[in-house]
Amino acid sequence: MREPLQSRTACGKCAHARAGSESAADSPEYQNARRSNHIETRDSLKNPAFPMARIELHFPEDQYYYSTHLTVRVTDINSANHLANDSMISMISEARARFLFDAGIEDMKDEHTSIIVTDLATTYRAEAYARDQLCFEVGIMDFNKYGGDIIFRITRPTDGALIAMAKSGFVFFDYEAKKVVPMPHAFRAKFPGVNTVG
Repeated sequence: MREPLQSRTACGKCAHARAGSESAADSPEYQNARRSNHIETRDSLKNPAFPMARIELHFPEDQYYYSTHLTVRVTDINSANHLANDSMISMISEARARFLFDAGIEDMKDEHTSIIVTDLATTYRAEAYARDQLCFEVGIMDFNKYGGDIIFRITRPTDGALIAMAKSGFVFFDYEAKKVVPMPHAFRAKFPGVNTVG
């Protein structure tokens, strides 16, 4: 079930818990996000309790614009009997596609231009299991000339558990010319409350 773009926290039972830490990828976009304080690392050299660096994701409450529900399938479960990492990434991609469709992305781009993902950072907070219905709250922030960040908060409405947080960087890309292109004005205008960086 999809819920409207205008609804910031349409999942009434979703827990608005704080983000935590697990894993990340290192990239220029990741470093830029670190500098903008949406991604922070916990360095093992500064805190010996952590044997390796971890990240924490922090997103403003007012930047969530959309929510949708997805059910964990039996085929999404790994050998540890919980939701597999690759399956979570697939579910995040599906939630992103639904968000962009409701935002009218198909009406805002020309024949050869669409969005391409530049990076993904995900933190895991709790296990999810087969047949769990998860709520994906989706938002957008940190616009620049070519793209921005799509943010996710994944919860389990039945018990309010925070399952994961994620950030997906994107740019607009001309697939015929094979180059990054400026964000269409119509897309930017769809989100007047989103901040601009750079």
